[in-house]
Amino acid sequence: MRHVVTLAVTAALAGTVRAGDNPIAGDGTARFVFDRQDGAESCPDAAQIRAAIVQRLGFDPFDSDAPRSVACTVTHTGGIFRARIELAAGPAAARTEREIVSSDKDCAELADAVAIALSVALGARPAIRPPATPELAASSRPAQPVRSPMAAAPPAPAPRPTLEALAVTPAPALPEIAPPPSPRSRYTLGGEAGLAIGLGPGPAPSARLFAAVRRRDISLELAGRVMGSSSADFGGGTVEAWLADVSLSPCLHRDPLAVCVFGAAGILSARAEGFSITSETRAPAAVLGARVSLRYPLSAHVAVRLTGELGTPLAIAHLVVDGRDAWVSPRLNGGLGLGVAGNFH
Repeated sequence: MRHVVTLAVTAALAGTVRAGDNPIAGDGTARFVFDRQDGAESCPDAAQIRAAIVQRLGFDPFDSDAPRSVACTVTHTGGIFRARIELAAGPAAARTEREIVSSDKDCAELADAVAIALSVALGARPAIRPPATPELAASSRPAQPVRSPMAAAPPAPAPRPTLEALAVTPAPALPEIAPPPSPRSRYTLGGEAGLAIGLGPGPAPSARLFAAVRRRDISLELAGRVMGSSSADFGGGTVEAWLADVSLSPCLHRDPLAVCVFGAAGILSARAEGFSITSETRAPAAVLGARVSLRYPLSAHVAVRLTGELGTPLAIAHLVVDGRDAWVSPRLNGGLGLGVAGNFH
């Protein structure tokens, strides 16, 4: 599969560098603009793509002051890697665009195709006609009239060029390629609103604030949640409960999905009303569970996040009124949430 995509991309871009059609042909230099958008962190960054092109060409074709430009934007949405390449001969010149698509699970196939395609586009140089040798120059002169051998001695043959007279252009030295930089950490801040089930006598609204740090495909999230009051009728009165907790969640990312396990600890508060004695009580609450979230990017730094979770309490809570259980926490609880997350480096 990888070879098919690479060959197709090379052929598509090769058409832009034949017979002087390359929009960046000339002195062979161009400005390089590279944008790796959110979700495509598994792809090489600008320094790695540039190093791969330099290694293929044997020289560095990039100059930040060049009027010509090569721009590459890499995205990853819906499980598809895309690279859009734009070539321009100048700020006001028309642009030539190409798109490379890969459905592989990683970005290696797309990265190879981008490096080859840009190497083909940047490697086109004006053809240089070699100087004519003395033998060829002599053969192009008009023929001299034939004279009698007795009239004059034949002219001496032209001396053959010596090795010292031949111009030899040394091969350009390969530039030193720096090792790829280590991946940077990404940070996320956000909030969401949702619905909690099984944490009180009835369904209850909830709100959560979260912060996370991510490196490659692993992240760690810290969140604080408040669950609103939920109530149920019991014995001519009403019982209600509400919750506040803090959770810690290590997560594995396969954009746009993330799977997390979490542990939460907090305080469950309960109150009974409508009885001869109205009372309020509090008890510790702890939950272990799993969470799945789906991200939909709105821009390079903002995304909508849909979350679903399922948990189990470490201790069963009993809300007792007059010696009878008015509510007992179930073995499973869950919730749904919808929110907005902001990403930055």
